Amino acid sequence: MSRDEDTRADSPSSSYIAPEAASPEKDGEGENPENVHQDGRVPDYLARVAPVTVPPTRIQLSLDVIVDNFSALLESVDPSEALNILELGRIHFIQRRRMRKELQALYAGLWNLALQRSFPDDYTDIFSAWLEKSGAELDPHDREERQARIFQYVDSLRQYGDADFSEVSRHLTGLLEADESHVKRISFALALYIRRIYTYFFDHLL
Repeated sequence: MSRDEDTRADSPSSSYIAPEAASPEKDGEGENPENVHQDGRVPDYLARVAPVTVPPTRIQLSLDVIVDNFSALLESVDPSEALNILELGRIHFIQRRRMRKELQALYAGLWNLALQRSFPDDYTDIFSAWLEKSGAELDPHDREERQARIFQYVDSLRQYGDADFSEVSRHLTGLLEADESHVKRISFALALYIRRIYTYFFDHLL
């Protein structure tokens, strides 16, 4: 879509129309000569269009709506793809269980990063509300352990932003305690997976 088409699409349906210019056939006079300069140009006030508005960076919905939306997003993400990339089959049930916890914490960190980019004034309140609601049914020890794991990813992702997910990928592959050649082989594919999940969260914040 061209820039002109973007402007027309975002403009209000009722553009500004100068007095006496709404109907050029008024009183059977045809084109009003006052509306055209002698050199044939249309006056600026007639050519003016409504400005393109900048999307708000403050949330327009309640915290509960955004929190519940992320809970639904989490349920829609199947960690099996990541486990397959990490080559953790069913026989690696202990590693799979541990990695599922790590992936859940990673997803929370990715959502936090998307919130920070879109709602810099409100993202901490939104994230805190989700942490409180999602951990309400856990016992204090499990809740504290979960939050510590989540903030490990939050802090790590904050250092690099959404430009590079390779460090997070190397952290996860490092948990496999596998040989270096194995880690290098799957690290890049995992970084691409992480970027795809981040994009999914960013595109569906609301």
